[in-house]
Amino acid sequence: MGGVLAFFILVFIIYLVGRSISSSSSTPHLFINKLGRRLNKKREYVHQTLIKYFDYYKYLSDPQRDVFLKRVAYFAGTTKFIPKAGFNLTEVHIVMISASFVQLTFGLRKSVLRHFNEFNIYPKHFMNFHTHHYHKGEINMSGSLSLSWEDYLEGQKDPNDGLNVGLHELAHAFSMEVTHSGMGYRHLVMKLQPIYYRAKREINDSRYRIMEFRGYAYTNMHEYFAVVTEVFFEQPQLLRDEHPNLYEELCVLYKQDPASGIYQLASGKPIM
Repeated sequence: MGGVLAFFILVFIIYLVGRSISSSSSTPHLFINKLGRRLNKKREYVHQTLIKYFDYYKYLSDPQRDVFLKRVAYFAGTTKFIPKAGFNLTEVHIVMISASFVQLTFGLRKSVLRHFNEFNIYPKHFMNFHTHHYHKGEINMSGSLSLSWEDYLEGQKDPNDGLNVGLHELAHAFSMEVTHSGMGYRHLVMKLQPIYYRAKREINDSRYRIMEFRGYAYTNMHEYFAVVTEVFFEQPQLLRDEHPNLYEELCVLYKQDPASGIYQLASGKPIM
């Protein structure tokens, strides 16, 4: 009897361990590095940096700013930033790039990349050694993002021109994370689908183009999504007025309504 009981206890322990391993592999825990902990303690420094350089942050309420600062520190602390080509990477660079991803995802529950969380930062345009072309930014499906700081900064200069390479590349990282990483973002995949379907129609037939975006948007569905994300955050009133259905789909995805000055939508539905 004792042997049988011991056997069942052993089986139960193996079952619990198996569940624990399965759970941890599907949703890996991210540890915050020293930089993230340091930025979390230097709230005033991060706040002043964003007030000076980051237009989106200025429109947030005080409670929202507090959340934003925490998310910047968390993102910085769970992402590996690697300087390339002799770039002198500082905390300001990391705060700014982290803030761009927090801007994208501020309406969502978390601002984190679990797969695309290695960022290579170059001082300016860099060559892709496969294509031999110079790029402002690019995504590698192995889990890395490369970005030119010079071009990132250029995108930040005018917050209303609909051109922002930081938002563009981070929109790629966000959508790829959702659709390709296998991290369990089914609810976001469902919200992305109508935007990708619209992209496919507008790329294949110009008669469906209610609003004409810059030509690069019609390269493929991924570029369409990245370009309209830039316009959504930098020219929201224009997008809402000229392409209201697309604007609503982006509001539902990002749970923000920037045209109405609402950066965290409880319902996900915009004020039209």
